[in-house]
Amino acid sequence: MSLLDEYFPRPEPKQRPQPAPEQGVIEQPQRWAVGPQPKTTKRDPNRVTAKQLERIGEGLASYVLGKFGIVLYKIPLVEGYYGYTSIDVDFQGAYQGRPLKVEAKAWWSERSSTFELSRFSKNERRYMRRGMAQGFQCWITIALLDTEPTRGACNHLYVVPWSDWLIIEGLLGERAGGNFKGRSMRGRDIDLLDGYAIVRDGRRWVLPARHWLADAPIL
Repeated sequence: MSLLDEYFPRPEPKQRPQPAPEQGVIEQPQRWAVGPQPKTTKRDPNRVTAKQLERIGEGLASYVLGKFGIVLYKIPLVEGYYGYTSIDVDFQGAYQGRPLKVEAKAWWSERSSTFELSRFSKNERRYMRRGMAQGFQCWITIALLDTEPTRGACNHLYVVPWSDWLIIEGLLGERAGGNFKGRSMRGRDIDLLDGYAIVRDGRRWVLPARHWLADAPIL
């Protein structure tokens, strides 16, 4: 401190008055509140992937046919360069002493008003042709889901020999024109599956008298 500072002290710097905080405003917000907040979306409980729908169809086919003594065994996938791939249809088994192959599908009618014929891929069609040439019985199953995609939503499991299904595909082509011609089954076309449905009656699955599997033993 110099002599000048001792006799002529410098005035203290004035402090600027701080504005009073506004009512209802946090002076130091928490870190989580700083910056833009991410948008949140509600999860749709009924949202289901194609893979999950496929598994529901497979589970229903195995469960319902098992009720009538038709035991199905899942044909395993094979690991390849790009992951696991299918080398055949979904199931193999036997019926009345003859080998059997089954491809299982599910149709959630609330999500889609049509069942696309392309859901049977080129490979699956080739597996069916090959199976028939090798002496297998080849069937498809279509589990019709009336409400949310669960096993309990199914009241009709259609079991159709592949040769019959090809005839049905031809009839679909005759019924519709434009974008629907030979490409999908609509709700109005479900009558073409009359005589192929195993029906749920309460907790029991029942074969109607005119079902082509009606001679199968009921367990």
